[in-house]
Amino acid sequence: MRRPGQGPAGARGGTTLVEVIIGCLILAVLALAAMASLQYTRSMTVRQRDRRTALELANGRLEALRGAPFNTVRPTSSNYNVYYLRASGTTWVVSSSATSETVTVNYWPRPMRTTVQYVDADWGSASYDLLKFNVGVQYSASASNQVELETMRGP
Repeated sequence: MRRPGQGPAGARGGTTLVEVIIGCLILAVLALAAMASLQYTRSMTVRQRDRRTALELANGRLEALRGAPFNTVRPTSSNYNVYYLRASGTTWVVSSSATSETVTVNYWPRPMRTTVQYVDADWGSASYDLLKFNVGVQYSASASNQVELETMRGP
C-alpha cells in the first residue's frame, strides 16, 4: 500500500542528470556575469585613479605657474598667439613650437602640454594685461583621455 504524497510504485525521488546540468549552466552564466561586472568596476576604478592623478599633476603645474615671477612665464611678444611652456629646472622655457614633456601617471609616462597666451583685458594697452595658462595631462594611452585646467594671471 502506498502512502499519500508518494509517487507511483518504484519511482525514485531526486533530480535527473538534465536538471543538474541545467542548474550548473545557470550558475555558470551567473558567475560569468558577476566576473564581468567586477572586471568593469575594477577598470573604471583604475581609470578614475589615473584621471585623479592627472588632475593633481595639472593643478600642481598651475600652482607653479602662479608662483613664478611674471616675466619668466610671459611670451616675448604681445600678440595673441599660443606659446608653449616647459619647465627646465627652476626656470621656464617659452617657445612657439610644441614641446614634449612627460609626467608619470601611476607608473606610466604620459604627455603633458602647457601653453600660455596673452589676453588684452583693456583693449589696446601695450602692457601684458593677463596671461592665460592651459595645462593638459593625458591619463591613458588614448589621446582623448586627458584633463585640461585653465587659469588667468595678471602681472
